[in-house]
Amino acid sequence: MNQQPVDQHEWDLQERALREERDHVPAPTADLVLDQHRAVARALRQAPESGPPADFARSVALCVEQASAPGSQRVEARLPDPRVELWLLRGLALVFAGATLGAVARYGREWFEGVAPLLVVANAGTTANWLLALLACVGVSWSLDWMRVIGTRRR
Repeated sequence: MNQQPVDQHEWDLQERALREERDHVPAPTADLVLDQHRAVARALRQAPESGPPADFARSVALCVEQASAPGSQRVEARLPDPRVELWLLRGLALVFAGATLGAVARYGREWFEGVAPLLVVANAGTTANWLLALLACVGVSWSLDWMRVIGTRRR
């Protein structure tokens, strides 16, 4: 953050204005800037004049009661069409697949040459064990989610 040096004269004027407002010193002075600082200090000391309406809760309850009364015209919330989201998701998946194929076509050989030494290490026993553990965790997670979905359908 770029901070500017404090103007000591301005600081002293603001402090004097706060002190004079707190001590109720008569307001009009010959210094216009000091009077402006006192007006700001006075405004900061006062509570705001606005507030919530006195009958806010009662008016909201009345509106709800009228909306739920028999024979009243209800304004129902209209939910967005889920088909739009599905089509957008499919379009995004197609764009992602196209970008992936394009990147593989463009950089596939360089990528494979860079990754090939790592694939040799993947044949080591510990790497295979960690890979199997990862696959087991993913499989258990998916199967538990699948069982949850099946359980909610039966209810």
